[in-house]
Amino acid sequence: MGHQTEPSTFRIDSLLLKQLKLEAGSKQVSINTLVNQILKFHVDWHDKAVMAGYIPIRKSLIKAVVDSLTPDQINTIANAYSQELKEATLIMTGKQPESESILELLDKWVKAAGFEYSKQIDEKSKQITYIIRHNIGISWSKLMARVLGQALSQFPPRDDEPNFVVADNTLIISISSK
Repeated sequence: MGHQTEPSTFRIDSLLLKQLKLEAGSKQVSINTLVNQILKFHVDWHDKAVMAGYIPIRKSLIKAVVDSLTPDQINTIANAYSQELKEATLIMTGKQPESESILELLDKWVKAAGFEYSKQIDEKSKQITYIIRHNIGISWSKLMARVLGQALSQFPPRDDEPNFVVADNTLIISISSK
């Protein structure tokens, strides 16, 4: 069951409201649903992202930088960034860093980044699979697999290690849930 809702009234610039109505129509949702999604996204991501060190940046710049890295440089960056994820996880989720809160941060980040992705949960095998289509290239897939692998391996006890499938523009992550 969802959270209880409460009626409220806001004055919105008429041009902004027109744009919101167009977006709601294109997404086939009500203006109320769209505004709630926007507010939730702000509270879940934008309100905390700057404090956690996230900035908006174009994919083409990330791709150019990451593609110029050697495998050793990718590993060095992954080692450093996986340590930083502890603080970012606490800020972004309000929870102590552990596998589940890092996966919660991953959910929020892929949504904020606008990546095409799916999250599949197999209740029988207790397996969670993320398929993230980022379109940034193989080096980005390798970097993110290394970062997430190191970050997730810091938190015992896991029945198994996360499994990564690294492809040119896609990263697949499979991990058992607790």
